[in-house]
Amino acid sequence: MSTQPQPKVTVESVTVCKLCQHGIALTGLSIPIVGEEPAMRAARYVTALEDHIKRRHPRESAAITAMQTWMRDILVIGSYRTEDPVLLAGYELARAHVHAATRKNRLSDDNLVEGLAQAGFTSEEIDRIKPIAQYMRDFLSEQGSFAHPKVQN
Repeated sequence: MSTQPQPKVTVESVTVCKLCQHGIALTGLSIPIVGEEPAMRAARYVTALEDHIKRRHPRESAAITAMQTWMRDILVIGSYRTEDPVLLAGYELARAHVHAATRKNRLSDDNLVEGLAQAGFTSEEIDRIKPIAQYMRDFLSEQGSFAHPKVQN
């Protein structure tokens, strides 16, 4: 029987899967290996999280694989100067996928109207400037008519 103290598991050190609520604790993974850089320890932890997704959530695992491919395409093609239309189209498609998938904030029409009202605009002014605000939102976030035709936003 081992008498070595075990790392204390706290609520803060448990990472919970958003898909199935399965908790993965840092114990074992949080024990540093002599000479191991913190980034390597973090990489081991991310690998454990990835293994869970691969085992339990194959559809989401496939989406992660697709994202890895898109990121690779961006990084590789972006490392070259090219006029090749096939490569440029591939780059733009990959960039649009990554942009849509990683956009932090989504601004709905209701959020837009609420923000304009909080800024002090009257309902008449909102009705007049809402189309301009929607146009700007769509342009800046690549939504609506500015979205890539092969990418769902």
